[in-house]
Amino acid sequence: MENTFGINIIPENDQQRVAVLKRYKILDTPSEDTFNHIAKLAAQIFNTPIALISLVDSDRVFFKANVGMGDARHTPRGRSLCSLAILQPELTVFENAPQEPCLLSNPLVAGEFGLKFYAGAPLVTHDGFLIGTLCIVDKKTRDFSDQNKEILKGLARVVMDGIELRLSAIEEAENQNRTKARLAESEYKTSHLISEAPVAIGILTGKDLFVESANDQLLKVWGKDKKVIGLPLHEALPELKGQPYLQLLEQVRVSGNPYYGSEAKVMLERNSRTEEAYFNFVYHPLKDELGTTNSIMVVANEITEQIQIRRQIQESERKLQNLIMTAPVGMTILRGRDLIVEMANQPMYDIWNRSAAQILGKSLMSEFPELEDQPFPKMLESVFNTGETVSISEIEVEISTPEGFKNYYVDFKYSPMFDLNGEVEAIMATVNDITEIVHSRKALEESEEEQQSLNEELSTTVEELAAANEELMTINEELASTHEDLRNTLHELEQSKDTLRMAIEDAGIAIWSVYPHSNELMISDRGKLIHGIPEERQLSFSQAMDLIAAEYREQMESAIGEIIDSQQGSFNEEYMINPLDETPAKWLRTSGKAYLDKSKRTYVMGTLVDITEQKLDEIRKNDFIAMVSHELKTPLTSLKGYIQLLMAKSQKNEDTFATGALDKANTQVKRMTAMINGFLNVGRLDTGKIQLNKHAFDFSELVHEIADEIAMTHTSHKIKVFDFPHFRPEADRDKIGQVINNFLSNAIKYSPQGKDIELSCTQEGQALKVCVKDQGIGIDEQDSKKLFQRFYRVENLETKTISGFGIGLYLCAEIIRRHHGEIGVESKAGQGSTFYFTLPLA
Repeated sequence: MENTFGINIIPENDQQRVAVLKRYKILDTPSEDTFNHIAKLAAQIFNTPIALISLVDSDRVFFKANVGMGDARHTPRGRSLCSLAILQPELTVFENAPQEPCLLSNPLVAGEFGLKFYAGAPLVTHDGFLIGTLCIVDKKTRDFSDQNKEILKGLARVVMDGIELRLSAIEEAENQNRTKARLAESEYKTSHLISEAPVAIGILTGKDLFVESANDQLLKVWGKDKKVIGLPLHEALPELKGQPYLQLLEQVRVSGNPYYGSEAKVMLERNSRTEEAYFNFVYHPLKDELGTTNSIMVVANEITEQIQIRRQIQESERKLQNLIMTAPVGMTILRGRDLIVEMANQPMYDIWNRSAAQILGKSLMSEFPELEDQPFPKMLESVFNTGETVSISEIEVEISTPEGFKNYYVDFKYSPMFDLNGEVEAIMATVNDITEIVHSRKALEESEEEQQSLNEELSTTVEELAAANEELMTINEELASTHEDLRNTLHELEQSKDTLRMAIEDAGIAIWSVYPHSNELMISDRGKLIHGIPEERQLSFSQAMDLIAAEYREQMESAIGEIIDSQQGSFNEEYMINPLDETPAKWLRTSGKAYLDKSKRTYVMGTLVDITEQKLDEIRKNDFIAMVSHELKTPLTSLKGYIQLLMAKSQKNEDTFATGALDKANTQVKRMTAMINGFLNVGRLDTGKIQLNKHAFDFSELVHEIADEIAMTHTSHKIKVFDFPHFRPEADRDKIGQVINNFLSNAIKYSPQGKDIELSCTQEGQALKVCVKDQGIGIDEQDSKKLFQRFYRVENLETKTISGFGIGLYLCAEIIRRHHGEIGVESKAGQGSTFYFTLPLA
């Protein structure tokens, strides 16, 4: 690179400096009025023919603004005097350039151009890099005073501010474009997901629940075609009239809470007839940025076939049990190779000389150890090994009874029962006690005189036994058929479970279950992915709780612990985790419900989804609101000062009209200031930037201090403070004072003049309770439920003229919530209101 100055013109940090310059995306861009005006202003102020805004690149100087240099856009860096001006943060001034040693060889000074005067103020970035200059040039020598230097430096700062603002505008535009692209991609993916999902999904919009979209699965479930899209749901499915589902959807729309239906029966008109169908479904509210539910997503999975199969299983089991329990001979089911007695009828208990309580659920061999030396264990083992039936007639068996050992003669049959894999899982034993028959036969053999008659009797008995055996064979065949039906049904149920599991995974939903008694956690692969847990690793419940961010851990422990302790109920919470694989923190929404297992022990099962992007969007929105509110405060403060000056002047001149107008303007400024402070506080709350400064303080002193301040500024009402004990809670004194102030201000605002406002404080258990009671217009029950929501205002004729933005009570609720207290209102329309909150004392 050419250097006409005879000195080094490259600063040590030049590579970094050039990189910073390029970060501003301003090189080789067209001229802009903002910078042209500043250059013209500099030329006019200093009365010079030339003024330039120069940006020094690695080998050239680019002119962003050019006054007096024709169409020139850039010049070599080694010739431009601006290359010298960026070597130091102070102003560079040559009042008589030809006399400067470093400029003797410079073509602009020594050449035809004839430069005699130069003054350049460096453009300094916020991080200290000198990227260019605002300079003025003249072809005659001139003096440049200290005042002129300060003016030129000030103009250079204005140029740099303009460059910074220009970059901010470019980055904001790029961010908006990226956001739009992500939104478009998200909308496409959502639409594609709904369309291709293997479960029925649809979107219902508006108060009338118009069918905005419905995938093929949902249309198939409804028995309708695409003509129903765009219709209100009650017109698309008129058969829902008289069923609870339209009302449930309205509850979800109004409350904003999802509804989960399990094995719900629905009567639908499809296949040209009214059909009874069963579904597991979710009505999930879709909310806008203000938290208002404007649409509802319906996700349904038809389980009619599974319900029918389950009923068939139950019916088969009932038939099996009836067959066994009503059989005239002893029957029992022995489960597994341990021969656990699963079921037995009364004839079997009679043979065993045991009651159901003594034998059910226990091992046959542990209860009858005397069988070890008899052939029956080996026969049972043979049935398990071969899967073949063993049947033997008239075999002697010795059984231990309370009266001692007793011998029986029996006919028995061991029939295998198979599982879905064709393995023997149990044995059905059929035992016919023929002891009396055998004894009778032996007695006949010993008594020849009675032999003939006994033979006849025996023949009859044998015929009866044969009939009983035939009946028994029929029963066994029916039981075998029933068992095969059970196997097929269970196989179909497993297939349905797999289909449902895949649908849940495709929808991005993770499933989990917690067993507190064993500290065991079961979580799906999707859940492990969200938590950064390797597939092969299994975390305990307590280890998973450690992944929850500290500020949300108590909230989740309380939610889960509450339903575990009560053994019922459900919860729905949002919280943040720090994934195990140390990826960035994530926001999750989870819901869970308590159940009881066979041992009556409580466990919790639920689902969770990743809502990180949604939460980040909320944080960016709140940051933007806080930034705008903060920027509005500066001009508003100036406006307030001017109003106060004008008011003092109008009062001095006794101009009543101007005084009144300025007083109203001042009132509006105060209202706007309060609104801006409210927005700032909302933003700080949502982003966690408001910290609680807790310490013990005299609560009585705080209450009287605030009541006295309110009474001085609002003489239209009388504030009565009832005596109460001295409490010293551990809390943020200023924040609690803000809540009491808001309660009193609202009571005055919504009460007729001259009415009393009552303020009291009592102790309830381990908490103090503060109440503010007014005699105002009161609040409807419907409005009371939403009063502490953000931006919610009661809208009626009585409140129409009362100012407010629905921020104050929301802030109060958040402050009390962070103190682990409760906040609420007791009110009826036209009968006044009592607002209250509680604070823990321990």
